Amino acid sequence: MSSKNIDWTGKILGGCRIQRTLGTGGMGVVLYGVQTFLERPVAVKVLAPRFSRDRAFIERFEAEGRVLARLSHPNIAGIHNMAVDGEHYILVMEFVEGTSLGQRIARDGALPPVEVAQIFLQVARALDAAWVKGVVHRDVKPANLMLTPGGIVKLVDFGLADTVQAGEDSSASNIIAGSIRFMSPEQAAGQALDTRSDLYSLGICMWQALFGTPPFDGKTLAAIAIKHRIEPLPKPPGPAPAALMDLIEAMTQKAPEDRPAAPYEVIEILEAYLKTEISGPWALIVQPDARQRAQTEAHCVAHDLVPVGVRSGDDALAVLMDRATPPALTITELVLPGSDGFAVLKALRRVAGASEP
Repeated sequence: MSSKNIDWTGKILGGCRIQRTLGTGGMGVVLYGVQTFLERPVAVKVLAPRFSRDRAFIERFEAEGRVLARLSHPNIAGIHNMAVDGEHYILVMEFVEGTSLGQRIARDGALPPVEVAQIFLQVARALDAAWVKGVVHRDVKPANLMLTPGGIVKLVDFGLADTVQAGEDSSASNIIAGSIRFMSPEQAAGQALDTRSDLYSLGICMWQALFGTPPFDGKTLAAIAIKHRIEPLPKPPGPAPAALMDLIEAMTQKAPEDRPAAPYEVIEILEAYLKTEISGPWALIVQPDARQRAQTEAHCVAHDLVPVGVRSGDDALAVLMDRATPPALTITELVLPGSDGFAVLKALRRVAGASEP
């Protein structure tokens, strides 16, 4: 029986009571459930029964779980557990409430440039965290970018992801799998991949977010793949900021060596753009821990706050006094996950005109 035809409602899988189906795909189904002991909402991915005796599909499914277990980042939907329940292979994952970027574009069309930059800054951070661990996503597309009600973006579905050792290329690169409309030329050709392939896909996604449609279309998937390989980007169908168009142009170069070398370069460009477009309010982040700093930075982006990283109250004062923006700006929200909160508050009180949060 196909997993699509199974009534999963009320079933217990991996300690989770299933309530409804979230979606189906080629390899299985994704269900919404609640962990019975923790009462935590989760997404439960179940390998389709027709693949449950195929070792190659089982290994691919288990590889997704292991890849996710290596990654911990606020812009990546994480994994809670991987298990076999009877004949069912399952992944218990973070449930992301919201809609996909693809659904948002289908509903609203082209998005405002600042919002596009905020969304893709978060995705670039997710790709950066993945690449630090040697992970290539291989299926970056609007449907895999979830937008939460709070403005946080989550990269989901690492089912095609592969790991790369330092100095090597993706070992799965000879498998042509992914979404043709967003696929890099080298991926469509079955060539070796690294993070620059994901950046190509990211650039195509940014184009669609800015203009409402992807840059390349055709009557067949093969025709679209050929356009990705040989045709330059078309003329933009509407106005867009030069900084974002230059970035898209750089990310969608046909040759990987002509693109940004890694996601951190994209992060720097988007951060610089947002700082020119958003004059405030500002948020001071006092947090030496990289993971928590990433969480607070994601919070800032989601709430139109410009993150300024500092380590102490004195540093906060120096940052405020040295910025081109007058220190009399209003601080409407202060993120203080670290132990230097009181020092920062004292520093803020010493800055004329800065309001206490």
